Amino acid sequence: MRYNFKIMANLNISVELDEKSQLEMAENLLLMRKGSRITRFAHKDWAKTKTLTLDKSNYSITYLPSKKPKHGLNDNVALVRDIKEVRVGYKTDVFKGHKKAKASHEKSAFSIVLHERNETWDIMTSNEKVAAIWVKGLKYLMETDAEVYDDEDKWVREVFTRADRNKDLKVSYDEAVKVLKQLNLKPDKIYTKRLFEDLTKNKDKKDIYLNEDEFVTYYKSLTRRNDIQEVFDNYCDSKGFMSYNDINKFLTEAQRWRDVNESLCKELVDCFETNQHNRDAGRLGVDGFKSFLLSNSCEFFHPNHNDVYQDMSHPLSHYFIASSHNTYLMEDQIFGPSSTEAYVRALMRGCRCVELDLWDGPDGEPIVYHGHTFTSKITVREIFETIAKYAFAKSDYPLILSFENHCSVPVQERIAYYLNTILADWIYSEEPTSDFLPSPEQLKHKIIIKGKGPRVPKVDETNNDDGEVSDEDEAADIDDEQVKKKLEEEPKKKQLVSPELSKLFLIRGAGFKGFRNSVENYTAEQISSLVESKMNQLAEEQPDEFVEANKSRLVRIYPAGRRTKSDNYNPVPAWNVGCQIVALNYQTPCVEMQLNQGKFAQNGGSGYILKPEVMCRNGLRFDPNGLMPPNFRRQLTLRIISGHEFPKPNASTKGEVVDPYVKVQIHGIPADKAEVQTDRVDDNGFNPRWDKEFVFTLTMPPLALIRFAVYDRDPRSSDDFICQFCLPFTSVQQGYSHLRMLSESGDQLERCSLFLYTAVEVPKAILDPGSPV
Repeated sequence: MRYNFKIMANLNISVELDEKSQLEMAENLLLMRKGSRITRFAHKDWAKTKTLTLDKSNYSITYLPSKKPKHGLNDNVALVRDIKEVRVGYKTDVFKGHKKAKASHEKSAFSIVLHERNETWDIMTSNEKVAAIWVKGLKYLMETDAEVYDDEDKWVREVFTRADRNKDLKVSYDEAVKVLKQLNLKPDKIYTKRLFEDLTKNKDKKDIYLNEDEFVTYYKSLTRRNDIQEVFDNYCDSKGFMSYNDINKFLTEAQRWRDVNESLCKELVDCFETNQHNRDAGRLGVDGFKSFLLSNSCEFFHPNHNDVYQDMSHPLSHYFIASSHNTYLMEDQIFGPSSTEAYVRALMRGCRCVELDLWDGPDGEPIVYHGHTFTSKITVREIFETIAKYAFAKSDYPLILSFENHCSVPVQERIAYYLNTILADWIYSEEPTSDFLPSPEQLKHKIIIKGKGPRVPKVDETNNDDGEVSDEDEAADIDDEQVKKKLEEEPKKKQLVSPELSKLFLIRGAGFKGFRNSVENYTAEQISSLVESKMNQLAEEQPDEFVEANKSRLVRIYPAGRRTKSDNYNPVPAWNVGCQIVALNYQTPCVEMQLNQGKFAQNGGSGYILKPEVMCRNGLRFDPNGLMPPNFRRQLTLRIISGHEFPKPNASTKGEVVDPYVKVQIHGIPADKAEVQTDRVDDNGFNPRWDKEFVFTLTMPPLALIRFAVYDRDPRSSDDFICQFCLPFTSVQQGYSHLRMLSESGDQLERCSLFLYTAVEVPKAILDPGSPV
């Protein structure tokens, strides 16, 4: 294993610019700080004049005037690190549907897409030059923005700015305590007051305030990491430093790194030790040790798994594929809006199979919406244009477009025309030459179409198989009276398929008639779609046959029609039997989507995860409900040491300090399912300490997911969710690590983490054959 601290440390690294470009960027940032008059656009015809400014430290942008913040949040302030994307022109739903968005002004417009809020700032500037200044400046800041998580001084100075409410460059004791409470820190009042008085004891009684440097000292004293100090003390020498030998011992014994040598230890000191004298002496102090433990080198999620590391040369059927259901919907399944933005969000989260429900629209234009319902409609052309831009923005591996086709033949021909023009460079439709589909590696930067219809180039009826509701008529399964009434009123007709469209399909829908039929009578290009209830039934009754069929044949699972609010089913049983395309409603923040995000976080977020060998190789049988071979087993020891800087529930800055506890869940085959939790810590959401150890025995580790969730104990009602993180067991990095927590919707939370110790062992019963397993 190779360790590159210069990359993994996540230090302040600026984008390299030549001297001329540096001067130009400096001028841009200066103009942004002075502020620009803009018009902010919102729904329909709302547009207000504002002033947009960049703060002096390049941390955040603000528009004024604004309404009073909701729930204590500054809705008119966005941190640079919270910006997901900057789009030039009319590239959002707000601009596309706005009455005042004139075509002649498009080059003066841009949109800022924010991570956690799922919102956009849609901005019209006075001219194209001003727009270019802001777009270039923001993109530069997004690239150069170092993780404030690792630069504590920088972040604390930002906290000082928050505390300094009257902007006089000093904070009083009351101001300091107030901002600490907003940060979920409730330190001992006596100690807080005494420390403040010590720092101001030589000042005039009329000037009992802390300046910025004093506030940094004050904050660091209150938030000293005793947990890290204790680990350091176990390995440092009597003088309070770690030598190269001490570092070697720590990396080898505690972190379980292999191939550790003096050169690696020296590199660690050079990278993380801030004191030059210590670096010259070849030793690491506690501050450098803390920086190391807070760096990407010591992430709980293994840093190597942020890159593609799996073999991508297997056929498609050997991979789990990140998949979305009714991708076009932003909200519920009956009345919700449809939007190209939903495709952008899914693709940028690593989704590799998106769905389009195709219908005839006005003037022969194909449209997409949830048929027979009241959802809004968008054109196929808009969707294809969006896909052309974002298809490979997150992953280089193939994107599957799953068509649910309800169009007339002439409109299908229009769809084929758009595919052959807008997406022509990426479409792959060659007929498979073997009993397997090509591999993700062979299909890099290719778009695959999944639809129903024969490869034979003639107008034909689709294969109306008996049995399950097909993927061509999912709306018939919707449990809603208004929808059922519309279905009864609409005439029944057989679906004809355009040869121009059908010849572009690589994957072709086929009704499910049993596993034996799928293996013996279907070809590799044919796929069956099963509703979640049928999948669960088959996974319970015929699990080993399900796994065997999925070695060579694709299957798609989709939510039941009763899930009209776009809630999700549990995807784990489907993964346990090797289902490749497990389609979920990506727009809904929920445990099921957190499991999905956790599973597909590995392998570089490529959206393709190689299934375990026993689920791919012929001749090996696997029953997820049965007993596993003893040599599969692993013992996971997990110690939850402490938590750090938990936000208050619902991102509030008001109310009581939280009483947090951590829940740990194992999701996988039935034998591995488990749930445990720590005790709660009262009145401390800033740095609660648990030191609680749990031990899990996993019988099928490659299918196991570990989910952490932090809650605030509420004695008057149900406990409030704070944050979460989910990852595959196989992506766990052993030793001391920090787990950077996510929001309910899966976005990174600023400086919020758990400090953990982890060890993975082969159980003694396996090492000692004489012991009972």
